[in-house]
Amino acid sequence: MYVAAASSRVQSEAEENGDWQNLLSAGALPLPPGCGPCIGLGVGLLEDGEVGISATNRNFKGRMGSRDSQAYLASPEVVAMSALTGYICGPKTPLVELKYEDVQSISTQKEEDGEENGGGGKLHPRFPEEIKGKIIFCDADNINTDAIYPGTYTYSELTLEEQGKVAMENYDEKFLSFLDNNNSKNILVSGANFGSGSSREQAATALLAAGVQVVIASSFSETYKRNAWNNGLIVLEAPHLVEVIRSQVKGADKTVNAGEIHLDFVQGKMKHMDTGVEVRMDPIGDIGQELIVHGGLVPWAAQELSK
Repeated sequence: MYVAAASSRVQSEAEENGDWQNLLSAGALPLPPGCGPCIGLGVGLLEDGEVGISATNRNFKGRMGSRDSQAYLASPEVVAMSALTGYICGPKTPLVELKYEDVQSISTQKEEDGEENGGGGKLHPRFPEEIKGKIIFCDADNINTDAIYPGTYTYSELTLEEQGKVAMENYDEKFLSFLDNNNSKNILVSGANFGSGSSREQAATALLAAGVQVVIASSFSETYKRNAWNNGLIVLEAPHLVEVIRSQVKGADKTVNAGEIHLDFVQGKMKHMDTGVEVRMDPIGDIGQELIVHGGLVPWAAQELSK
């Protein structure tokens, strides 16, 4: 059992009131205060086939050690009791009395993005009118930033080329083999809530470095969406298109090549060439286009400051 305080101040308070020493006397091994345990840095990492339980806040695949381990999240009470018994369990008596009330749900009408096609709006002179590319389909929802760019590399000074070589490593080690290295117009398509989890710009820059020019998903984490545009990566939402491609691959491997797609930014359309399905896409605003044209927020800001 390992124990780490959230901060040095919290550890000092625990030491003053005796709680810290009680944990160490019980056999707990101390770790430096901070977010090391959560992001999988330092000692106590899970090896292949190991099972761990933690009171930290995230357990994405491979985040706390091996991708072939299992990490569960629980309250400090459950973690402590599990350490004592050797298997996952809770306190023998409830700490609080739970009262269950009627569950209420909110449903919203699904918005179809299928048949109607609107214009793409005014384009920047240097923004592409169209992009034709190869679809690399990652058939999963909630692909998080640890899957896109593993946390083990977050504090390493990797070059863009090196970042590209580990893109999607925690999702599918075979991902890079599906990319066309002679074609920068690789287009990644995936499910809902793409880019959830920790905010890290490498989750966008690694895909760009690997040769992905556009990411299309049913929906995105808003944090990831902002990071993508800030780093010059086009991200577009098209839930109906994702459903169409999903129906074509029918539960194949994690990553598959799913034909070609044509993005028409003038007409505001995207078309899956294999099925002929065409859906509309929202216009990209002036700022978004400028970020893409300049390669991200930093080059754009440098350009503006030089005027």
